[in-house]
Amino acid sequence: MSALETLSHYDIQMHPVALKILSILHFLRKEGFSIIFCWVPSHVGISGNEIADSIAKFASTFLSQDIPYSDVNKSCFPSHTTWQNNWDLQMNKLHFVKPFIDMWLVLPIERWMSN
Repeated sequence: MSALETLSHYDIQMHPVALKILSILHFLRKEGFSIIFCWVPSHVGISGNEIADSIAKFASTFLSQDIPYSDVNKSCFPSHTTWQNNWDLQMNKLHFVKPFIDMWLVLPIERWMSN
């Protein structure tokens, strides 16, 4: 029911998935489609649906949780390695100045001006 309540009104601070769904619904209505949602009170007593409900509830708890740095790092490391390997194949002035694809050091302007 909460999903239908969410889709019943537009709010600029809505979850991006809800905004995307509303955008698709708007497009389909402009194209002449009639979309009807039907709320089913529960899946109590239907074992397959109860399992699906519990999995959906479990998955939805992760939508607003922070992702641990270790997970992000583990996920990004292979791409970073590939990027660095490709960068190592470049023989240009910028590669000579900056051989690693890490962040550029940004110094405050005051420090540059004081020298």
